[in-house]
This record gives sequence, C-alpha cells and structure tokens, in this order.
Amino acid sequence: MSSPDYNLVDSLAESIDLSSPPEASLRGEEIPSIAETHRDRILRIDQDEARLAARGCTWYEIKASTLRQSDIPSIRDKAGIADLYEIVIPHVHARAHCPPAGFHTFYVNQIERGLRFPVPRFITDLCNHLEISPSQLTPNSFSSLLSLGILLKFFRIPLSTYTLMRLVQIKRLGPGKFYISNHCVSGNPSSHKGWMSRYFFIKRISSRENPWGCDMSWRDNAYTQPPSTPEPAPELTDFLNVTREKCFNAQELIEDDLLCHFKFSGKWVPLVGDLGERMSKAEMLRVLKERKADPEGTSRSLSKGKRKSMEERGEKRKKRQHEQETHESGREQVPKEAIKETSTSGGKGPEQTTEASCEYLDASTISFIAKPLGSASLDFTRRLIPDRDYNLVNSVPDLAALEAASLHLMQVGIHLDLSIL
Repeated sequence: MSSPDYNLVDSLAESIDLSSPPEASLRGEEIPSIAETHRDRILRIDQDEARLAARGCTWYEIKASTLRQSDIPSIRDKAGIADLYEIVIPHVHARAHCPPAGFHTFYVNQIERGLRFPVPRFITDLCNHLEISPSQLTPNSFSSLLSLGILLKFFRIPLSTYTLMRLVQIKRLGPGKFYISNHCVSGNPSSHKGWMSRYFFIKRISSRENPWGCDMSWRDNAYTQPPSTPEPAPELTDFLNVTREKCFNAQELIEDDLLCHFKFSGKWVPLVGDLGERMSKAEMLRVLKERKADPEGTSRSLSKGKRKSMEERGEKRKKRQHEQETHESGREQVPKEAIKETSTSGGKGPEQTTEASCEYLDASTISFIAKPLGSASLDFTRRLIPDRDYNLVNSVPDLAALEAASLHLMQVGIHLDLSIL
C-alpha cells in the first residue's frame, strides 16, 4: 500500500491554525468559540483535501479525521470500550492507514452498525482469511456480518470462515476499501455520508504481541478464494430456505442486548423480552411496515399474540395445502356438461348436491399449484356468496383473516365431499 506525500501533508497541517490568533486577544477582538473554530477547521480541511485529490492521491491518503476530543466519551459508550483500550483522535496530518505504533484505525459509523470491542472472533478470522484489516470494511459490512452471525448461532450452525464464505459476497470498492454483504438480511442504510472522515485510533493495552487476533495491516486487494471444505461440511439448505421466506432486518438484529446475548459485545446488556419473539419480530418487520402504510387497515391494531397466531396459521395452511394436493390428485375431473346441467336444473337432490360440491373443489378450477394459496381460497369464497355481496366482503382490510376463514370453509367442504363419495 502506497504512502502519502508527507511533506505536502505536513505543510498543509502547519497551515491550519487550530487556536485563535494571539494578536486577536491583544487587540481586544472577540475570540471565536470552539464550534466556530471547528467549523473553520473543517472548511480548511476540505480545501486541503481537494488539493491532495487533484494530485491523484487515493482516498485514504486524502481523508483527515474530522472528530474532536469531545467525541471520545461517546465512542467509548457506544462501542462498550473498557479501560483496557486507549483512544486517540488523529491529528490533521494523520491518515487512517498509517496509525501510530501500537494503534489501529476504526470508524464511528462502524460502531453505529454493530462493531463492539473486542472485535468478534469470527470477524477477525474472516479478515485473516481475506488478508485485510477489519478497519478496511465499510460500516454496513459489520451489520451484515453481525446479523448473519446472530442468525447462524440462533439456528445452531457453525460460525466458521467456511460457512461465511458460502453466504457472503465480497466487493472491492476501490483501493483498500471492501464491502461484505449477504442475501439473508436487509435493512442496511443506503449510504453513510462522510464516514471515511470519522475515524479514530485505538490501542489494546495488553502484554500479548497481537491482542487483536488478526493482521491489522492495510492492503489494496483481498484474497477471496474459499477455504477448504471441512469434515463434516455444514448443511445450509434449510437455513437458506428460511431466510428466503422471511424478512430478517439487520437493524433489528444488531441491538445491544442481542449482540451481548450472542457474545458479540462485552457491554453486558440484559436480553429484553423473549428471544423467539425478538427473532420473529425481525422476520415480520417488512410485513408490519407494509401494514402501517395502510391507514385504513385493521391489522395496525393487531396484538403481538394475534400476529403470532396468524403466523402459526400460515404454517398450518402450508400443511393443509399438501394434504389438499394429495386428495385432489386422485379425483376425476367433473365434465363441464354435467356441471352445466346441475347449475341449470334447479334441483336439490343428493346427486346434484354432490356434483355441485365437486365443481366448487374441482382441481382444474381451484388449484394450490396453479394459483397462490390466498387467491385459491378467496376464489372458493367467491362461489359461496352472491355477486351483490362479494365486493363488500372482498373490501375488508385484513385479507389474511378472510383467506384463513375461506380456507377453513374449503377444508370442511373437502371433508364433507369425501364422506359423500
């Protein structure tokens, strides 16, 4: 990795006066406030960075830290940093890829996306394999990795580099900057404005030669070849099926109490609520947001117990779907002529009733394969109510409840029909 032109950087740093001119106080002029001094400093940094960019320097050679000493308590609190760590705010001439001896670089936005200290072991192991420093990962990379780590632990899947490399995508966003994502979670911010200028230096006070657990040196490229397959190899099919069907939200999963519960944080925050319900909340976040977008929908007032009941009904619905397909596969299709005669005869004998119920449940008309489950059950209800009432019934806000009721009627009809046959 190249180094910046330190003569130019030093000269630019010397040109920035962080204190008020002494002659200003001698002349009795008003001394600028700390906020005004900082705004002036940021303005001059922007001008100097523009000059460095014009010289063709890379982003890490250009960006100076815009943090202040007053930011240190907030950083300690958010990251759960104990007294075993020392934090230093970089000088104007310092750069992220060249921290002082014994220190390493991290960003405030990485902390906001779940990074805690010490850095979780599975992340340092992955960075060791990629041959990059954890500080080279974008902020969203940490929320993607940590939320994925929580899901893998929740489903009791080994949290290894091999498993991660099968689930994540690694993208190089330029020299020395890498983005790691996965398709199992969503909800990461689309951007983090100014994050590359919000870095600090941190040192682990330890007698160990390398207390970080990985090589913290910066590199312009990553090693992306997968590791060798372990014996036995973890089975990920069921896990991938679950994450495809559910909507897991990264922000919901990287809350401090969950990070602490799964041992990704040392802040020792107690778990809030029931773990199963918390994970279910993460799965249902997208659905709830869609319902809240409908101000007329009654689903906004659903209690947690009702939401859980609806989710359980969905699982039972899938089971009944399989049973329905099994029953329908052995049935003969009723000729259309017979159906027509039944509908026009007006008779109500047993044979005519049987033919009518077969028409309602004809696999060619109502199929759980040809149509989604909801539309099939609603189609069944459509045949049971008069035309003048259908629009009113179909306009109810909670279609999920209507589908469940329709499906119940459909199953009763199947049972009665089989009894007659």
